[in-house]
Amino acid sequence: MTDKDARTQAVNKPAISSDSQQTSLLGSMSHALRALRHRNFKLFFFGQSISLMGTWMTRLATTWLVYRLTHSALLLGIVTFAGQIVSFVVGPVAGVWVERLNRRKLLVWTQAAAAVQSLAMAALTLAQVINLWEIIVLATLQGLINAFDMPAGQSFLVQMVEDRNDLSNAIAINSSMVNGARLVGPAIAGLLIGAFGEGWCFLVDGVSYFAVIASLLAMRIKPLQIHRPTSRCVNKSVRVGIMSVHFAQSARFFYFFRFSA
Repeated sequence: MTDKDARTQAVNKPAISSDSQQTSLLGSMSHALRALRHRNFKLFFFGQSISLMGTWMTRLATTWLVYRLTHSALLLGIVTFAGQIVSFVVGPVAGVWVERLNRRKLLVWTQAAAAVQSLAMAALTLAQVINLWEIIVLATLQGLINAFDMPAGQSFLVQMVEDRNDLSNAIAINSSMVNGARLVGPAIAGLLIGAFGEGWCFLVDGVSYFAVIASLLAMRIKPLQIHRPTSRCVNKSVRVGIMSVHFAQSARFFYFFRFSA
Protein backbone atom coordinates (compact mmCIF):
# COMPACT_ATOMS: atom_id res chain seq x y z
CA MET A 1 0.00 0.00 0.00
CA THR A 2 1.40 3.36 -1.00
CA ASP A 3 1.42 6.47 1.15
CA LYS A 4 -1.18 8.02 -1.16
CA ASP A 5 -3.61 5.11 -0.62
CA ALA A 6 -3.15 5.31 3.15
CA ARG A 7 -3.92 9.03 3.18
CA THR A 8 -6.99 8.43 1.00
CA GLN A 9 -8.38 5.83 3.43
CA ALA A 10 -7.70 8.10 6.41
CA VAL A 11 -9.64 10.90 4.75
CA ASN A 12 -12.57 8.71 3.73
CA LYS A 13 -13.10 6.89 7.04
CA PRO A 14 -14.42 9.89 9.05
CA ALA A 15 -16.85 10.77 6.24
CA ILE A 16 -18.31 7.26 6.21
CA SER A 17 -18.54 7.24 10.00
CA SER A 18 -20.29 10.64 9.99
CA ASP A 19 -22.87 9.49 7.44
CA SER A 20 -23.53 6.36 9.47
CA GLN A 21 -24.05 8.35 12.67
CA GLN A 22 -26.38 10.77 10.89
CA THR A 23 -28.44 7.90 9.51
CA SER A 24 -28.60 6.30 12.95
CA LEU A 25 -29.71 9.59 14.53
CA LEU A 26 -32.45 10.09 11.94
CA GLY A 27 -33.61 6.52 12.49
CA SER A 28 -33.78 7.06 16.26
CA MET A 29 -35.79 10.28 15.85
CA SER A 30 -38.14 8.58 13.42
CA HIS A 31 -38.71 5.77 15.90
CA ALA A 32 -39.26 8.21 18.78
CA LEU A 33 -41.93 10.05 16.75
CA ARG A 34 -43.48 6.98 15.12
CA ALA A 35 -46.97 7.75 16.48
CA LEU A 36 -47.08 10.84 14.24
CA ARG A 37 -47.34 8.59 11.19
CA HIS A 38 -50.99 8.14 12.13
CA ARG A 39 -52.92 10.88 10.35
CA ASN A 40 -55.48 11.43 13.12
CA PHE A 41 -52.88 11.73 15.85
CA LYS A 42 -50.77 14.06 13.71
CA LEU A 43 -53.76 16.38 13.26
CA PHE A 44 -54.46 16.28 16.99
CA PHE A 45 -50.81 16.93 17.85
CA PHE A 46 -50.53 20.14 15.84
CA GLY A 47 -53.97 21.44 16.81
CA GLN A 48 -53.58 20.64 20.49
CA SER A 49 -50.05 22.11 20.62
CA ILE A 50 -51.42 25.48 19.57
CA SER A 51 -54.35 25.27 21.97
CA LEU A 52 -52.24 24.23 24.98
CA MET A 53 -49.94 27.21 24.56
CA GLY A 54 -53.02 29.41 24.64
CA THR A 55 -54.27 27.61 27.74
CA TRP A 56 -51.06 28.32 29.66
CA MET A 57 -51.14 31.91 28.45
CA THR A 58 -54.59 32.25 29.99
CA ARG A 59 -53.48 30.70 33.29
CA LEU A 60 -50.67 33.19 33.69
CA ALA A 61 -52.80 36.11 32.50
CA THR A 62 -55.60 35.20 34.94
CA THR A 63 -53.16 35.10 37.83
CA TRP A 64 -51.69 38.45 36.86
CA LEU A 65 -55.12 40.04 36.32
CA VAL A 66 -56.51 38.90 39.69
CA TYR A 67 -53.49 40.14 41.58
CA ARG A 68 -53.48 43.45 39.69
CA LEU A 69 -57.15 44.04 40.52
CA THR A 70 -57.10 42.90 44.16
CA HIS A 71 -53.45 42.87 45.35
CA SER A 72 -54.59 39.95 47.54
CA ALA A 73 -52.85 36.57 47.66
CA LEU A 74 -55.93 35.12 49.38
CA LEU A 75 -58.29 36.11 46.55
CA LEU A 76 -55.78 34.82 44.03
CA GLY A 77 -55.89 31.46 45.80
CA ILE A 78 -59.69 31.49 45.82
CA VAL A 79 -59.84 31.98 42.05
CA THR A 80 -57.42 29.10 41.48
CA PHE A 81 -59.33 26.93 43.96
CA ALA A 82 -62.65 27.65 42.22
CA GLY A 83 -61.36 26.20 38.97
CA GLN A 84 -59.57 23.19 40.46
CA ILE A 85 -62.19 22.02 42.94
CA VAL A 86 -64.84 21.57 40.24
CA SER A 87 -62.54 19.33 38.18
CA PHE A 88 -61.60 17.40 41.31
CA VAL A 89 -65.20 16.73 42.39
CA VAL A 90 -66.86 16.24 39.01
CA GLY A 91 -63.90 14.40 37.44
CA PRO A 92 -64.76 10.84 38.61
CA VAL A 93 -68.35 11.03 37.38
CA ALA A 94 -67.30 12.77 34.17
CA GLY A 95 -64.76 10.04 33.47
CA VAL A 96 -67.45 7.36 33.70
CA TRP A 97 -69.75 9.23 31.32
CA VAL A 98 -66.95 9.94 28.84
CA GLU A 99 -66.41 6.20 28.29
CA ARG A 100 -70.03 5.95 27.13
CA LEU A 101 -70.17 8.96 24.81
CA ASN A 102 -68.86 9.81 21.36
CA ARG A 103 -65.49 11.21 22.40
CA ARG A 104 -64.78 13.23 19.29
CA LYS A 105 -68.13 15.03 19.48
CA LEU A 106 -67.61 15.58 23.19
CA LEU A 107 -64.16 17.08 22.59
CA VAL A 108 -65.55 19.39 19.90
CA TRP A 109 -68.16 20.64 22.36
CA THR A 110 -65.72 21.06 25.24
CA GLN A 111 -63.25 22.92 23.05
CA ALA A 112 -66.03 25.18 21.73
CA ALA A 113 -67.20 25.89 25.29
CA ALA A 114 -63.64 26.66 26.38
CA ALA A 115 -63.28 29.04 23.43
CA VAL A 116 -66.44 30.88 24.48
CA GLN A 117 -65.13 31.10 28.05
CA SER A 118 -61.79 32.58 26.96
CA LEU A 119 -63.39 34.99 24.50
CA ALA A 120 -65.75 36.17 27.26
CA MET A 121 -62.74 36.81 29.48
CA ALA A 122 -61.09 38.69 26.61
CA ALA A 123 -64.14 40.86 25.93
CA LEU A 124 -64.63 41.81 29.57
CA THR A 125 -60.94 42.49 30.15
CA LEU A 126 -60.39 44.52 26.99
CA ALA A 127 -63.50 46.56 27.81
CA GLN A 128 -62.03 47.11 31.31
CA VAL A 129 -65.27 46.12 33.02
CA ILE A 130 -64.25 42.76 34.45
CA ASN A 131 -64.47 42.20 38.21
CA LEU A 132 -63.44 39.47 40.63
CA TRP A 133 -66.78 37.66 40.72
CA GLU A 134 -66.90 37.36 36.96
CA ILE A 135 -63.40 35.88 37.01
CA ILE A 136 -64.44 33.34 39.66
CA VAL A 137 -67.55 32.32 37.70
CA LEU A 138 -65.59 31.93 34.46
CA ALA A 139 -62.82 30.01 36.25
CA THR A 140 -65.44 27.65 37.71
CA LEU A 141 -66.91 27.16 34.25
CA GLN A 142 -63.47 26.32 32.89
CA GLY A 143 -63.00 23.78 35.68
CA LEU A 144 -66.28 22.10 34.74
CA ILE A 145 -65.23 21.97 31.09
CA ASN A 146 -61.86 20.47 32.03
CA ALA A 147 -63.57 17.75 34.08
CA PHE A 148 -64.97 16.33 30.83
CA ASP A 149 -62.24 17.43 28.44
CA MET A 150 -59.26 15.78 30.18
CA PRO A 151 -60.60 12.20 30.36
CA ALA A 152 -62.12 12.53 26.88
CA GLY A 153 -58.79 13.60 25.39
CA GLN A 154 -56.86 10.82 27.12
CA SER A 155 -59.26 8.04 26.15
CA PHE A 156 -59.56 9.40 22.59
CA LEU A 157 -55.89 8.50 22.00
CA VAL A 158 -56.98 4.89 21.59
CA GLN A 159 -59.11 5.84 18.59
CA MET A 160 -56.54 8.16 17.05
CA VAL A 161 -53.74 5.59 17.10
CA GLU A 162 -54.94 2.41 15.43
CA ASP A 163 -51.73 0.45 15.96
CA ARG A 164 -51.62 -0.52 19.65
CA ASN A 165 -47.82 -0.86 19.44
CA ASP A 166 -47.60 2.92 18.91
CA LEU A 167 -50.00 3.83 21.72
CA SER A 168 -47.31 4.17 24.39
CA ASN A 169 -45.33 6.41 22.05
CA ALA A 170 -48.41 8.57 21.47
CA ILE A 171 -48.87 8.95 25.23
CA ALA A 172 -45.21 9.98 25.58
CA ILE A 173 -45.50 12.52 22.75
CA ASN A 174 -48.70 13.89 24.29
CA SER A 175 -46.96 14.36 27.65
CA SER A 176 -44.02 16.09 25.96
CA MET A 177 -46.46 18.36 24.14
CA VAL A 178 -48.11 19.37 27.44
CA ASN A 179 -44.78 20.10 29.12
CA GLY A 180 -43.50 22.02 26.09
CA ALA A 181 -46.62 24.20 26.06
CA ARG A 182 -46.14 24.79 29.79
CA LEU A 183 -42.77 26.39 29.00
CA VAL A 184 -43.64 28.31 25.82
CA GLY A 185 -47.14 29.54 26.75
CA PRO A 186 -46.23 31.59 29.85
CA ALA A 187 -43.21 33.07 28.06
CA ILE A 188 -45.44 34.37 25.25
CA ALA A 189 -48.01 35.54 27.80
CA GLY A 190 -45.39 37.58 29.64
CA LEU A 191 -44.50 39.41 26.44
CA LEU A 192 -48.15 40.07 25.54
CA ILE A 193 -49.05 41.26 29.04
CA GLY A 194 -46.10 43.64 29.09
CA ALA A 195 -46.91 45.03 25.65
CA PHE A 196 -50.73 44.98 25.42
CA GLY A 197 -52.28 43.64 28.65
CA GLU A 198 -54.00 40.48 29.84
CA GLY A 199 -56.98 40.73 27.51
CA TRP A 200 -54.90 39.86 24.47
CA CYS A 201 -53.76 36.62 26.11
CA PHE A 202 -57.38 35.60 26.60
CA LEU A 203 -58.16 36.55 23.01
CA VAL A 204 -55.28 34.50 21.61
CA ASP A 205 -56.33 31.57 23.77
CA GLY A 206 -59.93 31.77 22.56
CA VAL A 207 -58.86 31.77 18.93
CA SER A 208 -56.38 28.90 19.50
CA TYR A 209 -59.20 26.50 20.36
CA PHE A 210 -60.37 26.63 16.75
CA ALA A 211 -57.16 24.83 15.75
CA VAL A 212 -58.17 21.83 17.86
CA ILE A 213 -61.76 21.93 16.63
CA ALA A 214 -60.56 21.98 13.01
CA SER A 215 -58.21 19.04 13.63
CA LEU A 216 -60.98 17.02 15.29
CA LEU A 217 -63.42 17.65 12.45
CA ALA A 218 -60.78 16.68 9.87
CA MET A 219 -60.16 13.25 11.44
CA ARG A 220 -61.43 9.99 10.02
CA ILE A 221 -62.39 7.94 13.07
CA LYS A 222 -63.78 4.42 13.12
CA PRO A 223 -66.98 4.36 15.19
CA LEU A 224 -66.95 2.48 18.48
CA GLN A 225 -69.79 0.55 20.04
CA ILE A 226 -71.11 2.78 22.81
CA HIS A 227 -73.03 1.47 25.82
CA ARG A 228 -75.47 4.03 27.18
CA PRO A 229 -75.13 4.34 30.95
CA THR A 230 -77.86 4.03 33.51
CA SER A 231 -77.70 5.88 36.81
CA ARG A 232 -77.08 2.60 38.65
CA CYS A 233 -74.25 1.67 36.29
CA VAL A 234 -72.61 5.10 36.70
CA ASN A 235 -72.81 4.93 40.49
CA LYS A 236 -71.29 1.45 40.51
CA SER A 237 -68.45 2.50 38.19
CA VAL A 238 -67.66 5.52 40.36
CA ARG A 239 -67.57 3.36 43.51
CA VAL A 240 -65.26 0.84 41.85
CA GLY A 241 -62.96 3.62 40.69
CA ILE A 242 -62.81 5.21 44.15
CA MET A 243 -62.02 1.84 45.72
CA SER A 244 -59.26 1.25 43.19
CA VAL A 245 -57.70 4.64 43.94
CA HIS A 246 -58.00 4.00 47.66
CA PHE A 247 -56.21 0.65 47.60
CA ALA A 248 -53.63 1.37 44.87
CA GLN A 249 -50.98 3.83 46.05
CA SER A 250 -49.72 4.56 42.53
CA ALA A 251 -53.24 5.25 41.27
CA ARG A 252 -53.92 7.52 44.25
CA PHE A 253 -50.74 9.48 43.56
CA PHE A 254 -51.61 9.84 39.87
CA TYR A 255 -55.16 10.99 40.62
CA PHE A 256 -54.18 13.74 43.05
CA PHE A 257 -51.20 14.79 40.92
CA ARG A 258 -53.33 14.99 37.76
CA PHE A 259 -55.99 17.23 39.26
CA SER A 260 -53.58 19.41 41.17
CA ALA A 261 -51.44 20.19 38.09
